[in-house]
Amino acid sequence: MTFIADFQLPSQSNTVIRLREPTVQDCIDFAGLREEFEEQSTTKYLNQLQPSPINDSKYWTAEDRRTALWWIWININEVGSTTAISYKYDCQHCEKEHAHNVDMRELDHGVKMFQKLPVEGFSYLDNDDKTVKYSVKPLNGLAVEYLELLRFNRLEVEPESDKYKQLSAEIRVAEIACVMEFDDELERELEGDALPFNDKIDARLKRLMSLPISSKFAHIANDVTLALADLRHGLDCTITDGQIRLILPPHHCPTHLEKHSTANVKEGTALVTTLYAPFHYNFYFAAI
Repeated sequence: MTFIADFQLPSQSNTVIRLREPTVQDCIDFAGLREEFEEQSTTKYLNQLQPSPINDSKYWTAEDRRTALWWIWININEVGSTTAISYKYDCQHCEKEHAHNVDMRELDHGVKMFQKLPVEGFSYLDNDDKTVKYSVKPLNGLAVEYLELLRFNRLEVEPESDKYKQLSAEIRVAEIACVMEFDDELERELEGDALPFNDKIDARLKRLMSLPISSKFAHIANDVTLALADLRHGLDCTITDGQIRLILPPHHCPTHLEKHSTANVKEGTALVTTLYAPFHYNFYFAAI
């Protein structure tokens, strides 16, 4: 059994995960990865590559999981030839197409680590004017698998239809419910009466669905968005409409560089573009 360099969970850097190099059998096991169920496959993949006893990746944050896939990938590929990827884009400065060659190991500079994720408390008044307290935590493996199933169910509906728009709105609310943790939930857990994950999310959704949209829910959504920004960790990413994009190192416009001296570029006159590359899970799974 060959192990790669130890992986520290970005959400709790004191937790070190031992991961082995994928085998031929691992590649065969995950050769039929379906994009619709990539989160479920990610859980199985990250667990399968750990020696016993495993640290179940369904309880890692979504950021931990993405960073772990990248970590395995850069550790099993040869430096340079296979860790470098070319991204083409239309330059907003010179209106020409450029290619940006990125060594994916360089993304290491943008990885943010926490020894322990901070917990920030919030509250709102429910419809009975009672104070409801909650905290915000990043999505974990259970949550992203739950949301993945919701998006899969939406595939059966015609895009742009009223039903599709309704399901999309429900998913946006579910994304908020998945990162909220109400204080009374913690009290139930301390008393040994914790709900199963799906039941817990259903209970949160029931609370949120009855709230007035402008005077209450909009404020909660804003608080959640700001809190998640403070909790960003792992690879530098952005998420838009459920799609994860890696934030790549800025690329200098080659056309502009040709017209200006290196001295001027160093003084900050160079025109740069920040690129956002889609994070496709199946790309980071070992393959034959």
